[in-house]
Amino acid sequence: MLKAPTVPMPAGADARSRVAADLRLAVAALRWRQWWYFLPLPLAGWRPGVGQDLAAWVMALASGAGVLAFAYGLNAWADRHGDLDRRKNPLVGTQTSTARLVPLLALV
Repeated sequence: MLKAPTVPMPAGADARSRVAADLRLAVAALRWRQWWYFLPLPLAGWRPGVGQDLAAWVMALASGAGVLAFAYGLNAWADRHGDLDRRKNPLVGTQTSTARLVPLLALV
C-alpha cells in the first residue's frame, strides 16, 4: 500500500493548526459543489394553498442537505484509496486518521 502524504504544515505548527487543517480537509471532502443543486428538488411537491407549513419545507431542505453531505463524505472516505485524482476526491492519499473526520463531520 502507498504511504499517504499528510496535509502540508509550516514548521512549528501547533496542534490547533493541525486540527484546523484536518477540518478544512474534512469539509472539502463533503464536496458540496457536487450536490447543492439537488436541494430544491423537494420543492417540486409544493402545492400552494394546500396549507403546507413553510417550516416543514425548510426542514426538508435541511434534512436533504445533511443526507447528501453524509453520503458524499462517506463516499469520499470509502474511496480515498481507490480514487486517483484529488480534484474528484480531496481525501486521495490522506492518512486514515484525517479521513475519519469526514463521516463524523457530515453528521453535524
